Amino acid sequence: MTKTGTKTAAPAVKKAAAKPAVKKFTLTIDIETPAGYNGTYCYVCGNAKELGCWDISKAKRADVVNGKAELKVSLDAGSFIEFKVTASNSWVTVQKGANYEEQQNNWVQMDSDRTYDVKVWHFSTII
Repeated sequence: MTKTGTKTAAPAVKKAAAKPAVKKFTLTIDIETPAGYNGTYCYVCGNAKELGCWDISKAKRADVVNGKAELKVSLDAGSFIEFKVTASNSWVTVQKGANYEEQQNNWVQMDSDRTYDVKVWHFSTII
């Protein structure tokens, strides 16, 4: 109360402006594992936080059934995604080409929902 007996209003609290929602797209990674690979899982690690930010200990695991695996990840629209597939959550088992050569990163631009097919010819080492 003021000296004249009237109530003073509490100061208005400003609300923080809501951040606009970041549009998300779904990336479906379809993985064909090497012939004869009898592992139960494979892993995907990449530059996005949803794929571990290249920290292999945070790679996403995908179940392998009959030589195929699928991983679905929700990613920010417009992002450029790079990733590799491994047989375990170790870079020692990273994907290799038909002649066991090094493979460039798989990549995709997230401008819509996308499906990316990966044929893994070989893993460098199976542990």
